[in-house]
Amino acid sequence: MKKILLSILAAAALSQSNAQAPYVFENFDIETGTGGSAPLYLTVCNGKLFFRATTTASGEELWMTDGTMAGTQMVKDINPGATGSALQTFKVLNNKLYFTANDGTNGNELWVSDGTSAGTQMVKNINPGAGHSYATPMIVLGNNLLFNATDNVNGIELWITDGTAPGTQLLKDINTGAGTSSPFNFCALSNGKVLFSAANNANGNELWITDGTSVGTQMVTDIVPGATSSSPAGMFAFNNIAYFRATDATYGTELWVTDGTAPGTTMIKDINPGAANSGPFRLINYNGKVYFSASDQTAGNELWVTDGTTMGTVMVKDINPGFASANIDQRFVYKNKLYFQATDVTNGAELWETDGTSTGTVLVKDIIAGSGGSFPIHFIEYRDKLFFNAAQVAGDRQLFKSDGTISGTALIAPPIAPIVDPLGTTAPFVEYDSAIYFLANYTTTGSELWSLKDTTAVPNHIGSIGNDLSYSVLPNPNHGSFTLNIENGIAKGCSVAIHDVTGKLVLNQEITQKQTTINLPSGAPGTYFLKMQAGDAVDVKQVVVQ
Repeated sequence: MKKILLSILAAAALSQSNAQAPYVFENFDIETGTGGSAPLYLTVCNGKLFFRATTTASGEELWMTDGTMAGTQMVKDINPGATGSALQTFKVLNNKLYFTANDGTNGNELWVSDGTSAGTQMVKNINPGAGHSYATPMIVLGNNLLFNATDNVNGIELWITDGTAPGTQLLKDINTGAGTSSPFNFCALSNGKVLFSAANNANGNELWITDGTSVGTQMVTDIVPGATSSSPAGMFAFNNIAYFRATDATYGTELWVTDGTAPGTTMIKDINPGAANSGPFRLINYNGKVYFSASDQTAGNELWVTDGTTMGTVMVKDINPGFASANIDQRFVYKNKLYFQATDVTNGAELWETDGTSTGTVLVKDIIAGSGGSFPIHFIEYRDKLFFNAAQVAGDRQLFKSDGTISGTALIAPPIAPIVDPLGTTAPFVEYDSAIYFLANYTTTGSELWSLKDTTAVPNHIGSIGNDLSYSVLPNPNHGSFTLNIENGIAKGCSVAIHDVTGKLVLNQEITQKQTTINLPSGAPGTYFLKMQAGDAVDVKQVVVQ
């Protein structure tokens, strides 16, 4: 395997590129030659980056990397030979990777891997013999994983596993007998329960909830009474309630909210009055409110916000005036603003930002001048910059970075990148080992795994609050555990609050000693913001978890 290390120290020979920062691109050439291994499902688990890669010799199989070419290898040839196991749907539970795969003998079943060949095995042959269970990992609930599967007796129903064969069982036959309930649209509440949609013959497709037990798995409410479906979807949990869209004959598809009980499940607002659909999509929490896209009878699809009340559910701005739609897509919180893709008649689909006000909702940059549109997707924050995939010209999608300004929004690529459209539209970016990883075809090696690393040192984050207290965060980056040291001053009366990039509070802890070990509950890789407070004085520092 060939390793290509490309350092950008001067402007790349590509239009709009101003990549003078000390970025290093690395190509992991898994399938040698021009074919490309087309890695997908990039997932960080137990200190390694797992993904599916395709080779001529083994087909689609499970691979992993530790960030080096020497440490990039196939975990196991699950279906020996060139056919491949066609694995997909990666989920992490208790430092193990769960996925669905076909070993060529037992059909499509649920598998697990600890990163070793011996530790990569089928969890259970749910549909005995060569039949497919079509097991699809969905969501973690405590120390268990909920998933869809069929045993060829009960149809596609809700299953649960603790990672062992005896602990893998049908949780509930929602549509009894051979009928299929097809549980989907899973959403975890902070009270240890999971919402989802499911169908049965009596009620149609409705809102359900589970606590991981059969008796605790039940329909929340029959939004549309009888066998007609309300088809709840797009669920997004915030402050222990979930927002979602549901449909009935009177109001069409509108925005609903639930606390997991029948009395607490209500429509928030008939945004598009009458039976017309507002179709709320792409919900995200920003500054304590939920933002989403929706259509009303005058403005088309635009950016909306809700505080959970009818009066507090309003359009933020008519970005594409008149009944023309802005077609809001993607969304990401960066530097305390919400970034998203939106379309107007002048600029096409481009990068926008909002501070939650109409006047503060503005175009960041018209990357493709005129109405063509760069269609930015796959946002990720890395080392205080916003990276994303966008077109520099139609049909040529490239890697861009932005600091939220026009001048700071630019294409970035290796110095040697002769291929048009190297990124395409697939495979989101993933942060791992102080770098971002993604699928690209920059050279003649085909679509392969690439990484981009900022080689500048991360500051040691020594902060000061007034003239009386200074502190440090070490190590930084870390793996979800670090030490907060009071370098100068008294710890009494101090507290630390840590938020993720979406603004969600992940930890709040009182500081009473000069040296305190901080363990993030999830330890998930990414960028976090640590707010150190002493009395009324506050200091905020960035913490990077690898």
